[in-house]
Amino acid sequence: MVNWRFAGVFLLSAASWACSSPAPAEPDQEIVPVGEIVITPPGPDSFSCDDCPADRPVCKDKGCYCTETSCEPGSYCDGQYCRPCDQDSRCGKECQDCTLFGMVCSPGGEGCIQCNDTIPCGAGLLCEDEKCVPCNAPEACGVECAPCGLLTPDCSGGQCVCDEQSCMTGSWCSNGKCVPCEADTHCGYGCVDCTLGGAGVVCQQGKCTCSQDSQCSKGTWCHAGFCEACGDADPFHCGPGCEVCAGTTPVCLGGVCVCANMSDCGEGAWCDSGVCAPCDTGEHCGAGCAKCPAEMPVCFDGSCRCDAGSCNGGFWCYEGKCKSCLVNDPLHCGPECLDCTSGDKPGCAEGKCVCTPQSCGPGQWCDGVDCQPCTEDDPLHCGTECVKCPGTGAPCVGGKCLCTEDSCGLGYWCNGEGACMPCNNALH
Repeated sequence: MVNWRFAGVFLLSAASWACSSPAPAEPDQEIVPVGEIVITPPGPDSFSCDDCPADRPVCKDKGCYCTETSCEPGSYCDGQYCRPCDQDSRCGKECQDCTLFGMVCSPGGEGCIQCNDTIPCGAGLLCEDEKCVPCNAPEACGVECAPCGLLTPDCSGGQCVCDEQSCMTGSWCSNGKCVPCEADTHCGYGCVDCTLGGAGVVCQQGKCTCSQDSQCSKGTWCHAGFCEACGDADPFHCGPGCEVCAGTTPVCLGGVCVCANMSDCGEGAWCDSGVCAPCDTGEHCGAGCAKCPAEMPVCFDGSCRCDAGSCNGGFWCYEGKCKSCLVNDPLHCGPECLDCTSGDKPGCAEGKCVCTPQSCGPGQWCDGVDCQPCTEDDPLHCGTECVKCPGTGAPCVGGKCLCTEDSCGLGYWCNGEGACMPCNNALH
């Protein structure tokens, strides 16, 4: 920074130099270059390195200047000042020389580019992402980078051309241009080859002439002397294969043989996912394809009925219908429809399997629900034969009944050892 008070003194002394001989500098003063002007600091105490600006960051010998390494990235030292790298020869953060690559510096000095909105590319080149690329696309083709038209919709080698895929429907690529399909080899909307049908088959009014279906190409059939495309709804010429729709797929929809609803399938059949299926399930049974009721959930020979395992819980199949299981039916007992007859509880009471006196095995007796073992001390079920000891209070000991005075029958007496003896002596 210039100290203007001393600079004024300098200007006055400079004016006096014009009228008289120059005065010699003081011994402790030094000449310091600033820009294009040489300023002599007035004294050693008036200068500070903190006064050096960013474009002259180096302080030395009471002066500010720059060097090649002292400038910030993206700037360079021109010998006096740090200058921004925004020229073609010095550009961007690394101050590259864009001219070495045939490029220019972007307007903001960000880096080397080939082109932008204000810097165009040469002939036959298009600016994309600040780079010049050859005009070799349908929208920009050739030296003039012009869009290709409908007759030559593709760009190849800088020339607008066509191929079999690029032409519109009803036209084909001939000698590099799209032309209408009016030739024998490219006829009509689908550009079919009529010559495949044999001798005499030609293209007339956009259709191949014919006398039979075999003369027409795939996907067409002979109708009124011309090959016509098989339709999307013609059941006799359906889809690209010209199929005849019949049987389980009797109608043509969208070029595919299917069924659309039950009425397409006729009596005793229904439309299942586009295919006619026989009505032989619980959901579709019999000639009317009706749903079977819950008590007859199975379809058999066109009629609804039940079979083993088809009834819901608590029901069993009887004479073709599901019946409720009962609380006293030993074959279908209770809510689980148990078969009580196969075990030692062959009876059914209150919906549960129970025993009977005849159902328990040897050495067992029925308590009304379960079979219980006969014991050696139970006078009601005594021993292995489960006998009931006679009389009142007759005990069961060791699996045998002992007598009491009133337990022996007429003509017998109890001998005290628990055995009934005949009355055949003087005492009895």
